[in-house]
Amino acid sequence: MFGGFTTNFIWCVLLNIRNGSGYEYLATEQRRATHAKDGSIIFSTIWGWISHEWKGSSKKAHRLIVTGIATLILSTIVVGVGGGH
Repeated sequence: MFGGFTTNFIWCVLLNIRNGSGYEYLATEQRRATHAKDGSIIFSTIWGWISHEWKGSSKKAHRLIVTGIATLILSTIVVGVGGGH
């Protein structure tokens, strides 16, 4: 799981450096798009829980899901309060 993330993260950073496009992540429009993606991930995960998609998965998996959703919600709030204008 972390291997895939690490590979994709490094590749994205390299592309941002090569293209000089890393600053775009700080743009207001990009923040709005990020909020929309976060909302989609949060909603779909919660919907999966409601529809018992995660039934039978381990407690560790449930803790990971809760941690991830909490992180997304917190980061959305921080970015929104910290400069989403």
